[in-house]
Amino acid sequence: MNHSIVLRTSLANRLKSLIDKPHQNPRIPAAQRQALEELLTSAHVVPDDELSSDRVDLNDEIRLLAPDDSNDSYSFSIVMPHNENIDDDLIAIGKPITLAVLGRSKGSLVSWETPVGHREMTITSVGKPDLAVSAG
Repeated sequence: MNHSIVLRTSLANRLKSLIDKPHQNPRIPAAQRQALEELLTSAHVVPDDELSSDRVDLNDEIRLLAPDDSNDSYSFSIVMPHNENIDDDLIAIGKPITLAVLGRSKGSLVSWETPVGHREMTITSVGKPDLAVSAG
């Protein structure tokens, strides 16, 4: 078990459903299902109310920064596959970049493979949209 990856129980259950019901989730290719299963196997699952606010979760807005270039950054939100919209930086759970950050904390150095090669960046912020709405 990798304690650097922490998921809340309800998200772990949603991921398990995505994996176990491929006919209901045709937008997730087999390779992504396998990667999600590996993530679940290695993650520490905690009750929903015990997930730290600096941990990356579904619907969070994440900002990444390259460790050696402060001008190289990328912001996106993690969404379910049916809500993906690359043009709006809404990236589906199961994609390499979302698998790299999901369950990890702000300040973590993450890496993933892209079509043009290996990428490595640091999580510099984790925006919680639900917290912002309830605080307003």
